[in-house]
Amino acid sequence: MVKKILIFLFFIFISNANATPCDFKGINVGDKMSPKEIMDKLGVSKYKINPKRPELIEMQPLIDKHGFISASEIIDWNLGPYCAYDSCRIPGVHIGIDIPSSVFVSFNPKSYQIQAIDVAINASNWDDLIEIIKRKYGENWKNENSVIRISNRETKTAMNLDRQSLIHASGGVNSKTKDHCAISAIQYDRIYTHADPLGLYHSVFEIKLISDNF
Repeated sequence: MVKKILIFLFFIFISNANATPCDFKGINVGDKMSPKEIMDKLGVSKYKINPKRPELIEMQPLIDKHGFISASEIIDWNLGPYCAYDSCRIPGVHIGIDIPSSVFVSFNPKSYQIQAIDVAINASNWDDLIEIIKRKYGENWKNENSVIRISNRETKTAMNLDRQSLIHASGGVNSKTKDHCAISAIQYDRIYTHADPLGLYHSVFEIKLISDNF
């Protein structure tokens, strides 16, 4: 009987050891982490808590030029690392061999459970991102290709681009909490260009909580 239990536990251990992870730089979707713990994992010692944002009237010139979402991205970048009620945003995090990114971590404001991690990079680094995520999260991806038309509000121009999307076929598992996560990456994230220092076109990698272990 003891031998059977040990064999059972061994196979559980092997299964967990081989499971696709749900973390980015040690931040695990499903874990409970305070804003300070999130920032510590990313090596950020100085950051703001609930920083004051410009009033809408102050943002209007940026909104007129780039649109509301892009204007908000510019302000977020200029604020630097900060945490708000239910999220932390960290511009300037480097991944791989010195690829700049902007990281967004959302969490439940009551329990501090990590709900999602989004990592945005310049789309010119897409091939490098694929190499990085396949090395860490395995080769088991579903590949989808499509055409997206992206408009530039400032120049009033638009162009069609071939877009690749990757969805991890099995998803990941938080080995500690046993929560599951969906893992995906998209080459171009939206139909309008961006205006922040990452560049006009963003690729986004996401890890998202899809089930609670209860």
